[in-house]
Order: sequence, then C-alpha cells, then structure tokens
Amino acid sequence: MIDNSEHIKTVALKTQETNTYAKVDLSFGAALKDLVLQGKTIISKHNKKPFASSILFPFPNRIKNGEYEFNDALYQLEKGSPDIDSHNAIHGLVFNKNFTIESQTENEVVLTFSQHTPEKGFPFTFDISVTYTLTMSVLYIEVLVKNTDIKAFPFALGWHPYFETSNLENSELSIKSTEKLLVDDKMIPNGKTVINWNGFETINNQVFDDCFELHSNEIQLKTPDYQIKISSSSKNNYLQLYTPEDRKSMAIEPQTAPANCFNTQEGLQILQPDDVYKLQWTVELEGK
Repeated sequence: MIDNSEHIKTVALKTQETNTYAKVDLSFGAALKDLVLQGKTIISKHNKKPFASSILFPFPNRIKNGEYEFNDALYQLEKGSPDIDSHNAIHGLVFNKNFTIESQTENEVVLTFSQHTPEKGFPFTFDISVTYTLTMSVLYIEVLVKNTDIKAFPFALGWHPYFETSNLENSELSIKSTEKLLVDDKMIPNGKTVINWNGFETINNQVFDDCFELHSNEIQLKTPDYQIKISSSSKNNYLQLYTPEDRKSMAIEPQTAPANCFNTQEGLQILQPDDVYKLQWTVELEGK
C-alpha cells in the first residue's frame, strides 16, 4: 500500500550496493535531492539553491515579462519573486507542486501531479508523471506529460540539477555546440554568437550563466571525484550552464527549448488533446 500522507516528504531509492542511493522531494516538484553512485556524491541535499533539481514545465528558464500569445489569445503568467526575478515568469509551474506516489519498488518510483483546474497564465489541464529508476551506476528520469484538456497547449521541458565538485576550477565539461545565446540585461535571449565547443574544456575561472544550442544529446562532466555522462532522448537539445558564487557545484540544465520559447517559438512544441509527450534523461557514472 502506498503511503501518500502529508508527513511523507521524501522517497528514497537504493540498490543492492549500499553506497548507491537517491532521494526525491515529493513536496518540491519531485526534485532529486540526493544522488550517490558507487559512493560518489553527484547531487547533494545540502545544496539549498533555488530550483535545485527542479523539473521545469511547461517552460524552462524565463518568459519575457510573463507574457505570451498562443492561438490569437494573450496570456499573463505570474512573475518571479523580487529576490529571484521580478521581471519575468521563471522555471515553469510545477517546481513547487506536491507530487504523489503512484507506484514504488526499492529502486524505482513513479510520481504524479495533475493540474485539474486551469491556472492563471496557463489555462490548460494536464497530467505529469516523473519516474526515477536507479541502478548501481545509472539514474534514469522519465517524464510523461499528457494533455487532459480539450485544447492544445504550448510546452517545453527542462531539468535544473546542480552537480557537486570539490574543485570546480579543475573540473571539465564536454559538449558539442557552435552557438551560444546572447541575452539582454533581464536574461532574455536577443541573438546568438558563434562558438566552437567540441569536447572537454576545463572550467578554470570561467563564470557561466549561459545557454547553448547543442548538436548532441550527450554532455560529459569530469570532476576530481567522478566522471558522468548526461544524456537526453529529446530531438531538440539546449543546455543552460550556471556557476554559483560559492563554486562548490555547477548547474548543468538540459532543456528542450531556450528561455522565452513561448514568444520566439524556438524549440517550442505543441501538445494536442489526449496526446502524451515522453522524455528521458540519464545520469551515468563512467569509469571506476
């Protein structure tokens, strides 16, 4: 019998190998709070940064002024808080929602949230489920979104994890990208610049708060403590990178669309009534 009582805030996953486990926060949008693979701390519950490991739906990052037009109608989303971003809508609508447990085994859990009442700025109903499956060296995250409305709606998906590192300067990141998005003073894209990032680059003293269009669905992170591969099943792949001031971790955020996609339509998808969209992210420990 599944216990969905209010005092249940987290759910733990484990394997036969005791130094591999994960914990998920039900009260914070099914966010992954802990991930340890073969004794290596990949994501830590001690990271209290806003939106840490949040699932970002129906849009990642920002929507300019919280405004957008869809099917000849204008919509106004709620803007962020003064200490985060009071100018734009930010990081979707489910990051702070309570999910419930649909099913659970020792190493897998299915979490669900249903938006039955249309919300201001996004007056559509939907079901979203997030399945976490843990093996000794891989975490699988599967997201299913179903349109339960009688109308189509626009959407994109993202994930906002912070990956731990004991030395960010000596950590390396590998992506394949030839374009970085340029942004204005409110972090809204206003152009692109040509780059050439093809393989591992050392972080050194670089400061990131940037989005890249990817030409591969795989990202690799090599720290002094571990090496992982992050992959996505999406056809459209964008990556938001952010280095927090304490530089004890790095946000590596796979997205199916960049910021302001409701207005630019870049990477934007439309989900028809009764249709289902499926996306999988994996985090795989490489080497020993």
